[in-house]
Amino acid sequence: MRQLFVLIFFLSSTSSFAQSNFDPKILEGLSHTYNLDYKYSDSLFIDYINKHPNDAKGYLYLSQNYLWKFLGTRDEGELGTFLIYNKIAQTKIELLKEDSNYDNSVLLFQEGWSKFLLSMAYSMQDNIYEAFGYVDAAVSDFEEALALDPKFYDPQLGIGLITYSLSYTPSLFKWALPIFGLEGDKEAGFRKIEKAAYGSVFIADEAKYHYARLLAEYKGDFKLSIEVLDNLIAKYPENSLYYYQRAIASIQMDNFKSAKSDLEKVLLINNKFLVQVNALSYFLIGETEYFQRNYESAISSYSKFIETTKSIDYTGIASLRLATANKILEKDSEYQRCIQNASLGNLDIPDDHYASRVSEIILADKLPEQVKFYDYSNRIRSAKSVNEVLAVDLSPFSDKEQIQKLRILKSRKLIEFDELEEADVILENVELTSIKFDADFFPLYYLARAKYFFLLKNINQANYFLEKSIDNNEHFFQTKIEAEINFLAKMFKK
Repeated sequence: MRQLFVLIFFLSSTSSFAQSNFDPKILEGLSHTYNLDYKYSDSLFIDYINKHPNDAKGYLYLSQNYLWKFLGTRDEGELGTFLIYNKIAQTKIELLKEDSNYDNSVLLFQEGWSKFLLSMAYSMQDNIYEAFGYVDAAVSDFEEALALDPKFYDPQLGIGLITYSLSYTPSLFKWALPIFGLEGDKEAGFRKIEKAAYGSVFIADEAKYHYARLLAEYKGDFKLSIEVLDNLIAKYPENSLYYYQRAIASIQMDNFKSAKSDLEKVLLINNKFLVQVNALSYFLIGETEYFQRNYESAISSYSKFIETTKSIDYTGIASLRLATANKILEKDSEYQRCIQNASLGNLDIPDDHYASRVSEIILADKLPEQVKFYDYSNRIRSAKSVNEVLAVDLSPFSDKEQIQKLRILKSRKLIEFDELEEADVILENVELTSIKFDADFFPLYYLARAKYFFLLKNINQANYFLEKSIDNNEHFFQTKIEAEINFLAKMFKK
């Protein structure tokens, strides 16, 4: 259950609610909150509470700060303080709703957000019934606020975040959604967040952050995601979450130098309330080194991640990477230790699920040359030219599955370099029936074909293969491949 809102917990900023008479103290506090300076932000909100004890805003913003600190540290004391201020905020909101001088659409939005925060807290404690109950109540408040003022776009962010995140509800908990009348929908959630990003006034920066995140995660538009994050970082240079998110997008674009620079910035800031983000930064630095075949450096970074993480999330894939790197460097004892640990990650996360499954098959000796495949795939991924791609000789391989997978990767890289003729020759020789385990390569093959025909301006064939990729995308990395599909689909419509 705690994975349900993970994309919001670890990658969210504090919300600012629309009201025309915002006190300068509140605005200053929010500015420091966006820069993750919670100590100073807390003091400003407390000062506001002392001067305006009947206003809900100070309590609500302060409660958010404490929830954020709890999510970053798992300190139960922070959670307890959050619950106290959240309850006071809700009480103040109810009293203010009876005052005709206040805008009820704004108060309803504030009430909805306070309940949304509670849903986060309860989901982190695996209290499914309470969490979904507060999600349902929050959506009702947001929708009522929009009914009162359709041009008030701020509630769109709350509804969008909930609608999008519910699409990731684990099957174990999906039975509860109909009970509360809840439904997940990635596209609908994304559209509401996009509307908030470009239609709201007071929560525009937060909405733009989430918009940037989903541009990469869901739409596969890494370039635009980075552009949006560039603007946010210029305004809030101490918010390490923005650097972290930009690094993720850069890795997807194989811009490893920029990604590593951003991740080193996260570690330099070293926000004490973002312990897990700091740990995950070591993991991503490991990725930048691993994909460039700098295996000694990758081992160091992955090991640091495993030492510092407070969660089992991504420890499975990190262990598989460690096993691969150690095997390539002929450190057999470390390889054996790490390959055994590859099955101990969080199986609700696709990367860890994949690591567990592939490690079992490797240990059973049913997937020959898999480690060598990883090394060769990194050679292709880190290639800087057509000649470097073509120089990757597959003759050392005897296993047909590995050869087909590498052919697909070579063709995709050649298409990136606009070398269509060579890519086509390789694709013509791919034998999909030889792929028995890594079924994610089926949609990757069809995507390569779709992009090839698109670049040749054969839109009918491009769309045919795009549909084939959609039909075959149902394996470990379905979400990542879906983002690529969405990006190509957008290209095809232009």
